[in-house]
Amino acid sequence: MKLIGTVGRIGSGKDTVIQYLHKRCGLPMYSLGDMIRDAAREEQQEITRENLQEIAQRHIKNHGEDFFVRRLIDRLTEEAPDGAGVAGIRKPLDAKTFRDQYGSDFLLVHVRTADPEVRFRRIRQRDDPRDAEEFEDFLVHDQREEDMFQIGETLRMADEVLANDGSLEDLHQQVEKKIIDPYLKELCA
Repeated sequence: MKLIGTVGRIGSGKDTVIQYLHKRCGLPMYSLGDMIRDAAREEQQEITRENLQEIAQRHIKNHGEDFFVRRLIDRLTEEAPDGAGVAGIRKPLDAKTFRDQYGSDFLLVHVRTADPEVRFRRIRQRDDPRDAEEFEDFLVHDQREEDMFQIGETLRMADEVLANDGSLEDLHQQVEKKIIDPYLKELCA
């Protein structure tokens, strides 16, 4: 199985890349965040960024640092797709666990947007109640995710970098050139 994972800051376009791979190639879409949201639903908790962070911290403390990534690997094993996309890889251990499980069939892609104000505008457009309404709060959430997950270290583990500072078409062209052509040609034919 070919597994494409994305890592990036809030609003960088991680999900957008996986959605494009789903639309273009039929790859099923997964998210580590979905594993945390599933846990929140199981606990009948409201889906807020703060609740999700608390739930993640608690499950990690009680079940180990790799709890959510192992839960996703179990789902991938059960569903057994030929290829899949995973949005929202954050922790270095998550990236390492996927790499240990899938070896060279795992590609970690850093989706980078240089300007935090661009990322903030993007999250405001998606109108998700979990997202900050003010730029200052967005920066606080961004820093909280860094403190909690060490995303910067995971970014340095990436096999490919997509610069998402331009148009959606520019991003799609990079996905074609840097992901589909070298890694997914057979699955996307």
